[in-house]
Amino acid sequence: MKKPSELTLWVDSADAGESMVYHVGTHAYGDICREAMDLHDAGLIAPVRRRQPGTNNFEYIAQRTKMRRKP
Repeated sequence: MKKPSELTLWVDSADAGESMVYHVGTHAYGDICREAMDLHDAGLIAPVRRRQPGTNNFEYIAQRTKMRRKP
């Protein structure tokens, strides 16, 4: 069984409105991107992308929504 990621653990403990930077780079890709999109599809986060000033990098941010996981 796969170990829960830092993003998944954060989603389970974060309050609505809290944010977490889950990736910094020019593009989000791979497992972390897939996981963030799955959490978004479930209504648990709102993904945000913010450019870092003076660079070509972005901060990929998860903002926690009010929705809770279904038991």
